Amino acid sequence: MMFNSEDKANEAIYAKLLSNSLPANLGYLYENAAAQMLASVGRSLFYHTWIPEGGSHSYEVDFLLADGAKIAAVEVKSSNVNNHTSINEFAKKYSKVTSRRILFSQKDASRKETLELKPLYLAPITFEKIGHN
Repeated sequence: MMFNSEDKANEAIYAKLLSNSLPANLGYLYENAAAQMLASVGRSLFYHTWIPEGGSHSYEVDFLLADGAKIAAVEVKSSNVNNHTSINEFAKKYSKVTSRRILFSQKDASRKETLELKPLYLAPITFEKIGHN
């Protein structure tokens, strides 16, 4: 829907976006789309940032969802799904209250240990089910 207009230039941008060949970091577009999907299923938007003890840069988890008495941590990536340090560190720091770790991207569904990797188009279904299983 972000590229739904009469302007033909958007077609080229959309094609490059789908093929992951745009020369820019489009993480903000993917995060925005995920935020819209969360809001569309009635979920509130929460995120978490922190600077580790003795660290110099901050970690950020894009979305936190109530999952019963626990929290599901969600990251959204436009590329480089192999770099998910923030969600891993969140799970370590809050291991007693973290139920799931989910990373949405343009890649196919898979799993890396307990990290669930899912394509972004599955976000609405996933968001609806968290906390309602």
